[in-house]
Amino acid sequence: MNKKLTHTCDDGTAVEGMITKLGKWELEIEITSPFCNWRNSYSMNEVEIRQGKLMSDECEDIGKFLLWQSFEALSKLDQSFESYLATYQWRLRQLDAIQIIPDQEIRKRLTNKIDCGYGNIELYQIGPYHLIFDEFIRSGKIMYHLNPSDDNG
Repeated sequence: MNKKLTHTCDDGTAVEGMITKLGKWELEIEITSPFCNWRNSYSMNEVEIRQGKLMSDECEDIGKFLLWQSFEALSKLDQSFESYLATYQWRLRQLDAIQIIPDQEIRKRLTNKIDCGYGNIELYQIGPYHLIFDEFIRSGKIMYHLNPSDDNG
C-alpha cells in the first residue's frame, strides 16, 4: 500500500509514516520520522465489523492515531532507554536462572511471577519491545533511531 501519513503532535513535532497494510478490517503503519523501523497495527473489533465499517473509510484517521501512539511510546522508551534495558536484562537473567529447575510446572509459575514482577506497563504498551532490546544487545544499535551510528559513541 505505502500511502504516506503525517501527524502533528501538540508540541509541534511532525510524525511521518506510511500505511504498510490495509485490509478490509485491519491496518498497519510504519513510523518513518522522527523514529523508524517500528510498526503498529489496528484490527476492527466485531462490533465495528457488524456495523458495516470498513478500514478503508477510516484508515487515515486511525493511521494518524497509530503514528501518534508509536511516537509517544518510542519517545518514552528513548527517554529512559538505559533503565528499561537494565530491567529487561535483569528479567533475562532471572528467566535463565530458573531453567535449572527440573519441574516444568514450577518453572512456569516462576516465569509468570518474574513477568508480573517485571512491571513497566509502559513497555507492554509499546508492543514487542523485546525486539528493540534484543537487537541492541546483539548489535549495540537502537533500531528505531534514524541515525543508529550515534548510539554507541
